[in-house]
Amino acid sequence: MNERPTEWLEADEVRRLLATTDRRTQQGRRDGAILRLMVEAGLREGELCALVVGDLKTIQGRDCLHFASLKKRSERRILRTVPLTAETVAEVRRYWRAEYRTATPSADLPAFRTLGERGPYPKGPLTAKALDGVVARAVRRAAIGKRVTPHSLRHTCATSLLRGGADLETVRAILGHASIATTARYLHSTLERSAEAVARAAGAWG
Repeated sequence: MNERPTEWLEADEVRRLLATTDRRTQQGRRDGAILRLMVEAGLREGELCALVVGDLKTIQGRDCLHFASLKKRSERRILRTVPLTAETVAEVRRYWRAEYRTATPSADLPAFRTLGERGPYPKGPLTAKALDGVVARAVRRAAIGKRVTPHSLRHTCATSLLRGGADLETVRAILGHASIATTARYLHSTLERSAEAVARAAGAWG
């Protein structure tokens, strides 16, 4: 049986997705920061869950995620440095201030924690199941009629970078691929756009 292709989001769908969280609540602050990071940094699900506060660093005057990414298949650790926008960093720090009651939480604390609302379970590092729930809620509220998973947001990041003119090597470094051949798989979406553009141009002369 063929696997279903991974969906990705168009720019308008990303805007709708990010607009679904209520930043007045702690859950909304957390979920909003998570969604922005997933779309902007192209993180794998396990990478997002494993992030700690100290992974956000200032390098050459820029705020970046700087962490060792573990590839499950090869068990190779690839050091990744992913620059972040000021808006995303501000969202993350806003969540930390509310979650840890300080602007400078300890570097070894989880970047994102569970809500601690289910029975006797205390707060802990975000789990894959909890992250799936964050994405599913946002997709439902945004009325996006696609099958969207955390990996879809990584796919969205790659597609957006390529459409924006980033070269394959830059996208490879951001996503943490060991081989540029893996990154090249994301070219299909930009080729789709190119084919549509050629077809429209050709239609002008019949």
